[in-house]
Amino acid sequence: MQPIHRSLLAIFAAGIGGLAAALANILSVYMIDKMNERLPSNGKLSIFVWAGYERRRYRQMFPQSRLFRSLYSCVVLSLLFFLAAIWLW
Repeated sequence: MQPIHRSLLAIFAAGIGGLAAALANILSVYMIDKMNERLPSNGKLSIFVWAGYERRRYRQMFPQSRLFRSLYSCVVLSLLFFLAAIWLW
């Protein structure tokens, strides 16, 4: 049995990192949608503006939500897998 080539592992790690980054993006859009359901029509948030103020506001509106932990877990995983892909390349 031949060992797996390092570049194949790098491609696999980059793919997993990309999936984690895409999931983080989907989670943040979902969080904005949840906030927009409760906000009045003149105070709705755009998907393109997701700064620290909105994150604090989300925490105030949904204190028991686990989406924050999931979002940051996906961000950390994507960074780790991208760094692994760079190291393996």
